[in-house]
Amino acid sequence: MVKGVRLRAGPSTPHQVGEGVMSEQREKFSSQAAPALLSAMREAARRDGRHFQAVLEDAMVSYLESRERQRVRPEVMAHYRASVEKNRKLYELLAQ
Repeated sequence: MVKGVRLRAGPSTPHQVGEGVMSEQREKFSSQAAPALLSAMREAARRDGRHFQAVLEDAMVSYLESRERQRVRPEVMAHYRASVEKNRKLYELLAQ
């Protein structure tokens, strides 16, 4: 979960991704994108029978969640660093 952002309200099926957030307060914003990308997003929304803003919100949620999954947990990094330090001599010998 991204700090301060409730990403999903329920089960994560393709049609429910981000849907729980749709009933929350909205903030308008403006941005720019390649015309072909916007066209593809609008077509995906139309094919799925969904609002464009719901599809766009799904994309934003997926992006944020994928960034969260890519982060290495601090405790894992601490173990890694400790292991490197503990085995430093061995690594130096193997490198020769």
